[in-house]
Amino acid sequence: MQQTNSGGIWAFFWALPRRYQVGVAVSSSIALIGVLLDTITISLLIPTIERVIDISSISSESKAVQWLENLFDLVGLEFNLAWMIVVILGAVVIRSTTLLAQAWIGTFYQAQFEAELKRNTFDAVMGANWQFFLKQRTGTLGNLFVMETGRAGMAYGHLTGTVGSLLNVMVYLGVAFALSWQLTLITLAVITALMMVFSLVVKLANRLGTQATEMNNDLATEFNESMGGAKIIKSEGLERSAWARLEPKILRRARIDVLIGINNGVFSSATELIFIVMMIGGVLFSSRVLDLPAATVMLFALLFFRMYQRGRLFQAGLVEANARVPGVWAVNQIVQDGKFAEEAGGRESFTGLQKSIRFEGVTFSYGDGDPVLRDVDLNIAVGSVVALVGRSGAGKTSIIDLTIGLLNPTEGTVLVDGIPLQNINLKDWRSRLSYVSQDTILFHDSVYQNIAWGRDGIWQEDVYEAARMAEAHDFIQQLPEGYETVIGDRGTRLSGGQRQRLALARALVRKPDLLILDEATSELDTRSEAAIQSHLETLRGSTTTLVAAHRLSTILSADQICVFENGRLEESGTADELMAMRGIFWEMNQAGGTFEKD
Repeated sequence: MQQTNSGGIWAFFWALPRRYQVGVAVSSSIALIGVLLDTITISLLIPTIERVIDISSISSESKAVQWLENLFDLVGLEFNLAWMIVVILGAVVIRSTTLLAQAWIGTFYQAQFEAELKRNTFDAVMGANWQFFLKQRTGTLGNLFVMETGRAGMAYGHLTGTVGSLLNVMVYLGVAFALSWQLTLITLAVITALMMVFSLVVKLANRLGTQATEMNNDLATEFNESMGGAKIIKSEGLERSAWARLEPKILRRARIDVLIGINNGVFSSATELIFIVMMIGGVLFSSRVLDLPAATVMLFALLFFRMYQRGRLFQAGLVEANARVPGVWAVNQIVQDGKFAEEAGGRESFTGLQKSIRFEGVTFSYGDGDPVLRDVDLNIAVGSVVALVGRSGAGKTSIIDLTIGLLNPTEGTVLVDGIPLQNINLKDWRSRLSYVSQDTILFHDSVYQNIAWGRDGIWQEDVYEAARMAEAHDFIQQLPEGYETVIGDRGTRLSGGQRQRLALARALVRKPDLLILDEATSELDTRSEAAIQSHLETLRGSTTTLVAAHRLSTILSADQICVFENGRLEESGTADELMAMRGIFWEMNQAGGTFEKD
């Protein structure tokens, strides 16, 4: 959509991509055909009834009947009862077909619009840089993707229906004007006055819709945080505290729904009363003051009833659309923000790590804050195992994020095989690495699909081999359905250690050039960790491994151990070399063999 982030339904229409404006036009054109057929049907009803009950003297004075006689003559039909019934039935059948076509086309374009909006939202968010993610609330993003895109789709559906209803009203109004311009002008004056009052209802609907969007974001965020911390909440009996945070948001959202209902109810009840008053007044005025023929008065009453029906649909659609349009702007805003923060990547293709990853004078800080890394020089040779150790906040995670390309140095350069990482196609680069974090990400799917996730056409034996290397094969076979066992949302049916082993297996099945382990075995017992280390040793020389850990036992066999303190690389070497220095690493070993865990 175009970059419009406020306004009502018409601003929404002009912000639509051209193909969806065409969709509205096509649907409206079909609606126009339908209303023309309906007008013919209505106009024929009175003379048909007159002939059925043999009252032929009433309609001769009616302009509409004269028009119909001329129309029948034009197409070569006799203006008699038989042909009138045939035309009425034919018009009804064709109109029913147009209504079905209009519904199908409207639904089709609405579904396409919503699906495209979801795709654009996903692409914009996932294409944004890592610092964009750090500023977002996951609940808000979830609500925008699921709820607000749905509301945007409904806004489009209401827009299509509203335009069609407006065209219907205009056609009926045109016919009514031809029958009696005096009565039509009076009707228009009343409708104009009512529309001015009605605009207040539309504005209130738009304002309430904006508040509903904001509350949906807050509610989704709070709920997701509660579900994410469900174990702590249940373990410490904090259910009431969690509900105390959630309840006010639910009540505020409920109050908004009540106000929306009242707003719609006032509109509905008022239009009913206004219609009855105008219908009675119009019939009396046309017959007593204007002295119009009875047939004309009856036809005008039928047209006015149709105008009322379509006008009510138009007004209701306008209210509903304006209540949902804020969802469109909310989604549009996050798409724009995501595109503005689009992750920069180079154009040089990358087919595999050949030499090394090198940090040259790298300094990094978040925004205007103090540097979290200071003048780091580091070389990670291909096929080697490099370990990062240090206290919390020392800079280990920042080194990993810079290596992946999630962050860019504030100063200095990260080189991959001598090429600055920012010049390399990031998708190519990341397709050659695997990342396992302490916070394992698993899906509500089978064990097999969790390991094979993101790998199309993978061989079953590759999955099994990766599971064996991650010390997961044995426990998987003991599960109720083995590799086909569904592990629950985020792997809740597994222990922490089992989840980490599955995450490690998923990383290994990619057969990466670079394997990054960020506290990836923190949940494992020393025996399981040692077994995994033994398997990983077989990768030495063919796979480059970057390990961040707090336990010395995890990294003692590394080719290079890098000790970070306050964002600086203070020591570097093998375990024996660092022990001989009797520096930070030696002190760590003397203190029990562990740094403070991140």
